[in-house]
Formats: sequence, structure tokens, C-alpha cells
Amino acid sequence: MSTPVSGPTSRPTSQPTGAPVRAPVVGGGRPGEALRDDIVQARAELGQTVQELMARADVRSRARASAAQAADRMRAGLRTPTPWVALASGTATVVILALWNRRRQPANRRGRR
Repeated sequence: MSTPVSGPTSRPTSQPTGAPVRAPVVGGGRPGEALRDDIVQARAELGQTVQELMARADVRSRARASAAQAADRMRAGLRTPTPWVALASGTATVVILALWNRRRQPANRRGRR
């Protein structure tokens, strides 16, 4: 919302609703210092935002980082024997059960369907 300001330099200003109005004081009072502090803080926040946007826009670096993470996960997965042990024990169990079941069947029923 813009409202005209009367005075020698009339230009529209916008203030958010409920925001405190700080007017710079000529001669070096506290409101001028507060304004400078606000400007410094806004510049710092803007710089941080620009850096975050640049990091998001750098697709090549993000792709390399993602590929490196995937490679690390794969290497870590190959080092741990848990999946291979589970697969081997499951296969051995199936083979043993198949052989045991075959021995339990009478000789005359083997081969018939």
C-alpha cells in the first residue's frame, strides 16, 4: 500500500501493516543507526539467500554429490555380508526342504504328476 508523503521530496512509501515507523533523524540519533542496522541485516540475509539459490541452481554439483552418495551406499552395502548371507541361507533352506520332501514320498509316487 503506497501513500504520498508531503514535503520537499514527495515520493510514495510503503509500510507493512502493523510495522513500526522509524524515521531517520538528521544529526545522528538512534533511529538512523537502527536503519543502518536494518540495512546491514537485510544485506546479510539477501547474500545468504543468493548463495542458497546459486547452490540449488548448480545442477552439475548436485548431480555429482548425489552420484557420490549413491556410490558410497553401494560400497557400504557390498561390505556388509547381511544380504548375501540371507540369500544363501534362504536358498539352502529351500534346497534342504525340497530334498527332505522328496525322501518322504513313497518310491512309486516319485515322477508321477
